[in-house]
Amino acid sequence: MAGIFNFIRDLLGDTRPSCDSESSPPASKEFDQPWRTMPWGQQDELKQKLRNLRINHPNVQFVRILLVGDVGAGKSSFINSVNNAFQNRITSQALTDGVSGTSFTRNYTTFYIEGNDGSTLPFVFNDVMGFEEGEAGAYSKDIIKALSGFLQEGYNFEHASAMNNPGYRSNPSLQDQTSCLVNVMGASTVSLMSQDIINKMRKIREAATKLNIPQVIIMTKPDAACSLVNRDLKKKDGRV
Repeated sequence: MAGIFNFIRDLLGDTRPSCDSESSPPASKEFDQPWRTMPWGQQDELKQKLRNLRINHPNVQFVRILLVGDVGAGKSSFINSVNNAFQNRITSQALTDGVSGTSFTRNYTTFYIEGNDGSTLPFVFNDVMGFEEGEAGAYSKDIIKALSGFLQEGYNFEHASAMNNPGYRSNPSLQDQTSCLVNVMGASTVSLMSQDIINKMRKIREAATKLNIPQVIIMTKPDAACSLVNRDLKKKDGRV
């Protein structure tokens, strides 16, 4: 729990003292009450609401959702999970590799979500190269350009970042721009994330804030962070 709070504090640029294990009281095995009420059993209702989503702008066909995070956080797996939910089967639209230690995603890629009837839903996900320390992984300035729609489909993050790069779009439309920024973090590894990677994500968050882009955090792999949650996903203890 402390590791997650510290990550969010650093991501937001909060200068208050960190929440470390030495100064925090030990977590109870299980909360007496859920820290958040979850609408378990309403998956069908939620999926129908997303299918019925209507975009009231003549030049925008899809809500564009940009996923960012460090290597192995689970961005591509999350996209596959959403696709699985709507197609009612296991898919592997976004290829994944959670063990290599380097980003499997190399290009700026748009993923369209389809229902089991073949219809395309009114939102898309953009997957990007994962963050690594130093000069490895995605550059913050490239992701910031993606927020405004400057990256073309297939842009290679391994190439030198420059506005004259053929992968840049000189005049992005409203449809090309990001509608929501999603910060993906692995619950079991967030406490190990380096300050360098946190700083990269913070720069992107600050840029998104200036552009008035809504932002959320998705925590993946809670089962790997807590044996209680691993046994029952509805359970929550003081570490998650």
